[in-house]
Amino acid sequence: MRTWSMFFALFCILLTSCASINPIKTPEVSLLSIEPSKTKGFSQYFTLKLLVTNPNSFDLAIDDVMFNLTVADKKVMAGSSNSVPLLKANSETAVALSANVGLFDLLQLLAYFSEHHQQEIKYNLATTIDPSGFIPLTVNREGVLSDELLSGIKRGKKR
Repeated sequence: MRTWSMFFALFCILLTSCASINPIKTPEVSLLSIEPSKTKGFSQYFTLKLLVTNPNSFDLAIDDVMFNLTVADKKVMAGSSNSVPLLKANSETAVALSANVGLFDLLQLLAYFSEHHQQEIKYNLATTIDPSGFIPLTVNREGVLSDELLSGIKRGKKR
């Protein structure tokens, strides 16, 4: 009987300690801009600038960020980075990620833009953020490609 009461007491202590752990809130991710960066072989590299908002009351150290950018229901670019700055508590952090697009995919995208230049072109940014010590969090952001987002591409800006 004594073993059962000790087991029950231990179970209650573990249950209350787990209840006191703050659950992590999913950060918000916004696409700020897409800019060309370098060309290597038949691939064009781009820099995606994101704004990540940490709604938690504690800083988040990030092990890895992975993303997929889909434009007009076509996967355009993907990438990942393990050199992401610390996401400060209750604040916004600018994050720059590098991605490459194959020449053929880039030509298809440019042809799509020229055919649909008068229409809104929708995008979906699927971002997986892997905070240290937590399970990875996936954030989907949909929007419309605007002149502001594509300003680096339209100016032909190279970095």
